[in-house]
Amino acid sequence: MNRVSGIALCLTAFILMWGCTQSLEKEGALAPAKDADVLEVQSFVQKQPLSSEEVKEVVQGLLDQAKQVQTQITEEDLSGATQRSATYFSADAAPAGGSATGQASKATQQGLRPITSGEYNSSEKIRTVMQSIYTNKAADEYCAELFKGSDPILKEIDGVLYFSEDQAVLSPEAMDYMVDTSVIMRQTVDEITVEMTMQTQGSTAIKKSLHLKKQGEEWRLDSVVFPQRIQDDGN
Repeated sequence: MNRVSGIALCLTAFILMWGCTQSLEKEGALAPAKDADVLEVQSFVQKQPLSSEEVKEVVQGLLDQAKQVQTQITEEDLSGATQRSATYFSADAAPAGGSATGQASKATQQGLRPITSGEYNSSEKIRTVMQSIYTNKAADEYCAELFKGSDPILKEIDGVLYFSEDQAVLSPEAMDYMVDTSVIMRQTVDEITVEMTMQTQGSTAIKKSLHLKKQGEEWRLDSVVFPQRIQDDGN
């Protein structure tokens, strides 16, 4: 009888231990499952397309940044007379690091004036700030418009940045992107194409497509929105 009771107690203990083990294993399996569900929900939310209002907000923010920076770099009134704000750079002082050199004098004689102070007084600084607003491709496109070609707007000589006195550049203030008219033409996780009405002073309003790309967690403009030269179509 005692032997039977002992066996019964052992079986009971074994069953209880097995039940506890199964419960712990089940709880252990549920924890990763819950974590996986949370990650899946977060991933799903991140991959959802932006709403129309969210896209407009992103576009407006990038346009405001581009307009502010590009206005600081070069300005022009629409009559064709080039103007540059002393707030952003000075063209009259000697180049930093010493008096005007023979190279600087020669450059001035060729119609180039030194930009000797200000926030964007070097090609590197201009390129860096453009890459915070544009994709690398679009930033290169913008810098090429400023620095390349047979008659560049800006030129860097011996570490000093110069601008061409006979260049007429288009001020971003002359261009109006009507963000409220934006229509999303295409949208993926990391690319957006929107179409909106844009008008340059003195020209007819046109439809303009803007392409945006995501770099990391930030959106960037993938095309130059404020060209420095007046285009053939007047915009």
